[in-house]
Amino acid sequence: MLLGCGCGLLAGVGILLVFAMLTLQYVHERKDATWSREDLGVCEENIAYLKGALTLYQQDHHQLPSRLEDLRGQYLDSPARLHCPLALKDRGHAYLYTPNAQRPTDPLITCTNHGQGAVYLLKNGKILVPGEQK
Repeated sequence: MLLGCGCGLLAGVGILLVFAMLTLQYVHERKDATWSREDLGVCEENIAYLKGALTLYQQDHHQLPSRLEDLRGQYLDSPARLHCPLALKDRGHAYLYTPNAQRPTDPLITCTNHGQGAVYLLKNGKILVPGEQK
């Protein structure tokens, strides 16, 4: 009987493993309300917007605001920008804002609501999304 090198069998097992991993991720996303690509995307957009608003505020006042709420009015297009979409749905917490961050790599804004991982705005202006290292 001719069995060959087994490459076909290994390839088949590999395909099945990839399919199983994708299926498990899909099931996880369906069960965990904090695992939403859409909410994560909106959160990232909010944090990028807040980065710009904080820059403008700092240019005008020569310091960062003591609270994110101080951006209301001329620095925000919508008060919803101050919150992760999961927090607005009562499935998460408010953004953690640390205006006294000292080092450039210290988080200025942190959101830990997402099953994918935390989103950070660092003092140096870099935005880190899940899967990136600080």
